[in-house]
Amino acid sequence: MHPHNLVFSPVTLKRLVDEGGLTNVGAEMDPSHLMWQGMDIVASIKWLGPLVFHAAPKQPSWPRASSCARWTN
Repeated sequence: MHPHNLVFSPVTLKRLVDEGGLTNVGAEMDPSHLMWQGMDIVASIKWLGPLVFHAAPKQPSWPRASSCARWTN
């Protein structure tokens, strides 16, 4: 889920699956994409539940709040 794609959040993914009646579509969860959108990563994973097909962790540690500000510039 990336903000430049049609499906950019847990809500838009769920809507695609529900309205399309799809059974083979899910999320590759990349926390970095949700992080810089200001989303709660753990809440998003819990809300999507079985729609999380794969995870792609990239960040070895959580950044401090001060370093997050640099990502948005």
